Amino acid sequence: MGSISDDHGFDKLQFHYTHLRDEKYLISDSNNIEIPINLSQINQKFYHLWNLDAIEAQPDDKIEYYFKIWDNDEVNGSKYTQTPIANYKIPSLKEIEKLTEKL
Repeated sequence: MGSISDDHGFDKLQFHYTHLRDEKYLISDSNNIEIPINLSQINQKFYHLWNLDAIEAQPDDKIEYYFKIWDNDEVNGSKYTQTPIANYKIPSLKEIEKLTEKL
C-alpha cells in the first residue's frame, strides 16, 4: 500500500522485483508489474497484492523490490522516482517448523 501525489498527475506506476535463490538472481520473463492507477488524479492511494506462487518462490528465497512512478509533465518531460529497495525473505522450512510449534 502506498500514497502518490504530483501536481501534474501520473504516467504510470510499476512494481519492480528481483528474485534470489541461494544468493543467485533468477531470471524471469518480466521483473516489473504495471499497477493500475487513475492517471489524472493528483493525490491517491494504491494497493498491490502479489502472489509469490507466480514466480515459483520457495522457502529461503529472497525478493528485492521497489515501486517506480512517472509523472506526466508534458512541458518538461516525464520524470520518475522510486522507493528505496526493500527485501523480503521467505521463511526456511526450519523457520516454518519453529513457528508452527509455537501454535
